[in-house]
Amino acid sequence: MTCGLLAGGHMNDQVQVEEPGRAAGRRPPEKGYEYYGVCADQLDPLFPELIYNRQRPFQINYQELIPVCINALKDLNAQNVALGAKVDALSSRLSAANIA
Repeated sequence: MTCGLLAGGHMNDQVQVEEPGRAAGRRPPEKGYEYYGVCADQLDPLFPELIYNRQRPFQINYQELIPVCINALKDLNAQNVALGAKVDALSSRLSAANIA
């Protein structure tokens, strides 16, 4: 399954990881550790099925978001491997051209 995060390749521009409450101008509660979240308003256009409360405040089903992120990592790894193979092939061709 391709998660669609990379289709178009611009999720970084659409969904920002942030500390909860900061975007709304509220100070997050003190918990003694750092915690992060994503803005439901940003996630909704990409994955509306991950929003399970349609009234404000929206709530994200983070448990369902984990497999989406894992698939995105798999997609990125596959792209990285393919690009590495292209670099190796181009390097070999460049080395062969310099020898001749």
